[in-house]
Amino acid sequence: MNVDATGMTPLNTVVRNLDFALRERKAKIVVVLSELPGEGKTTFVSTVIPQLGKIYQRKILVLDCGATEQRIEGVDYLSLNGMSRLKDMSPMEQFVALKSVMSEVENDYETIFIDLPVPARTATLMLPEVNIDAAIMVRTYDSIEAGAHDVSDLLRDKKIPVLGMVINGGVQ
Repeated sequence: MNVDATGMTPLNTVVRNLDFALRERKAKIVVVLSELPGEGKTTFVSTVIPQLGKIYQRKILVLDCGATEQRIEGVDYLSLNGMSRLKDMSPMEQFVALKSVMSEVENDYETIFIDLPVPARTATLMLPEVNIDAAIMVRTYDSIEAGAHDVSDLLRDKKIPVLGMVINGGVQ
């Protein structure tokens, strides 16, 4: 593993910068999204967020809005798909129900990260009707080169600040 002159690993540097950005923005509810499916949102969440909780003793909930459940060690984890009362709902109905889920859990956590799948490209992109304080974008060089920017435009239109962008795909 690479270590810089201060003894920090790249992961620790990302975690430190994320902690600073969360505190600076006073962000409690953070959505993690990307322009295209498969850009590494869940990988980012399952790698970085547990370290944030461990190093900075944050009480964190990861709220997974994806179709598959993936347990993430080191943080509290809640899958909309795994909740019995939401199990028979369509993904769109679960998306709408997110507001009531958030009202039940938000006071119990210092930070809530919502791992939000990229919706099928439709005429209207939506974000959940919850108070989102900030966003983290996960991108790949492919989506950047393709000029994909629908989600970025939506964040700008909703005036949701982007805490940072993770470019997943190695050195180019």
